[in-house]
Amino acid sequence: MLCIASFCALALIIVASPATFASTMHQARVQDSCPLLGSGSTDANSQGKVSILQRKLLAIGKGNLGQFGPGNDGVDGIFGPATLKTVKGFQSTHGLVQDGLVGPNTWAALGGCGPAQPTKCEPSQLAACYSPL
Repeated sequence: MLCIASFCALALIIVASPATFASTMHQARVQDSCPLLGSGSTDANSQGKVSILQRKLLAIGKGNLGQFGPGNDGVDGIFGPATLKTVKGFQSTHGLVQDGLVGPNTWAALGGCGPAQPTKCEPSQLAACYSPL
């Protein structure tokens, strides 16, 4: 079998550990599309990603974001002290650096920065409610 060294090594990595490769590729996509969030970030300066972060944290049952926002569920689009505390708790339980910054690793653990799954399972949304983040 004729192999170019770098191609064979890449093929071996893909065949030997497809889960690791898929995880790395997912994290690379997340890094390209998800902004870095931290204290002071808002929906206005993050294209709505703070609210998405807050909804994702609520959807997986992480923390109390307070009684902020129109629905009093804590989703207000402002990365304040309650969101910071919740993010650090999430990072802690997922073996991430507890810096309170939502960067590539935290976004990847949250399943990316796309819309959060619903927090209530309506009959028409059962598939979304029970699929992994």
